[in-house]
Amino acid sequence: MKYTKVGDAITAGEFDDHLDLIVAAIHARRRIIGQQKVAGIQPGDVVTIANTVKPALLAGARLRVTSCTGMRLVGTLMDRRGTGRRWQVNSTVRLPLSLIGEVRNDA
Repeated sequence: MKYTKVGDAITAGEFDDHLDLIVAAIHARRRIIGQQKVAGIQPGDVVTIANTVKPALLAGARLRVTSCTGMRLVGTLMDRRGTGRRWQVNSTVRLPLSLIGEVRNDA
């Protein structure tokens, strides 16, 4: 089956007996991708938050990494997001590694 048809097959119910397995496989794959992304991340590096983050207003924001442990990254916002106090420049953000977009080690 071509990957472009997987979504259609799931929507049509062809995998109803295997949905839990599919969800587990997706989570496992996201963990692997996150681990690959974090392999070279050091405090001071700049990462971009992925477009799948919620709240969506954080999508594309840049973070300067302050720490990275296990499956989480902690950083400070480099871009102001929204109008409230919560997402100001230098606000601390904690997120799972699966929500890391681009990593720039030279910033």
